[in-house]
Amino acid sequence: MMLKGAQRGNAKKLALHLLNEDDNDLVEVHEVSGFVSEDVTGAFKEIQAIAKGTKCRQPFFSVSMNPPANVSVTVEMIEEAADRIAEVNGLVGQPRVLVFHEKDGRRHAHLVISRIDAQTMTAKNLPHFKNRLMALSRDLFFEHQWKMPAGLRDRSLKSPTNVTLAEWQAAKRRGKNAIDQKKLIQQCWMVSDGRSGFEAALQDHGYILAKGDRRGHVVVCHDGEVLAVARAIGKRAKAVRERLGEADGLPSVDDAMAQHRNKLRRQFVRMAGEARNDLAVERAALENERKRLITAHRSERTMLDDGQARHGMQKPRDAPIV
Repeated sequence: MMLKGAQRGNAKKLALHLLNEDDNDLVEVHEVSGFVSEDVTGAFKEIQAIAKGTKCRQPFFSVSMNPPANVSVTVEMIEEAADRIAEVNGLVGQPRVLVFHEKDGRRHAHLVISRIDAQTMTAKNLPHFKNRLMALSRDLFFEHQWKMPAGLRDRSLKSPTNVTLAEWQAAKRRGKNAIDQKKLIQQCWMVSDGRSGFEAALQDHGYILAKGDRRGHVVVCHDGEVLAVARAIGKRAKAVRERLGEADGLPSVDDAMAQHRNKLRRQFVRMAGEARNDLAVERAALENERKRLITAHRSERTMLDDGQARHGMQKPRDAPIV
């Protein structure tokens, strides 16, 4: 079971995330314990209210619990994992919330534990919680005899396309896939052997290589997103400089955004002209069709009138001959 944790604030945003039914087929609040309130939103408000009596700005310890694909995981197994998460991080007995999500037939869970000790009015420290969660995750894979991901067996084998929760959420807000973004930048890096080739490859996908605020190499997207090259390709900044040179000669982030705006403006002008031409062609075709229909209707109307006139001039078949 993959375990990823973070210390968080903002009770309202966290509650909305856990109760979001738009991105999940099923949302089930399994446990709300240690609170006066019986619902998730009220429980989180309690934690935030108590945290105001301390200096803690991130009173929530939030852990996502993702079982392997195609593996049947019982509620008891998730509850046991939640108890062990609290134990290894020194949070036994703390108020907590456990929510199940189901999407595309696959269940995962979210555990949120209060860091605030109401007796001492202090926040419980969580040293090395990422390493502890990784060790526990590895133990769970061993105990249940699940196939362990390569990155969990050996961190050096971790996929370079892995993204953080913040990166994924930012890309999701922009309607993009953060993994695909990293893959694209990595592909541009692999097909280039220097700065000019890397810049050309990026420009083919609408990206601009620029100098970041800290003098590092960054990639600027047309929507304003700035991605560090070293982080995207999984290399150290020194390795990036060795291939691309110093970033001093590159445009700043603001200059890159101005280039994007000018390019988009030219594209919009061109597209508007093409749209006007297309509309003119369609309008001419519609006008020709309208004239054809008018002519056809007039012809049919004339034929109908002539037929009715001929019919009115004929005598009924049984009428006597005078």
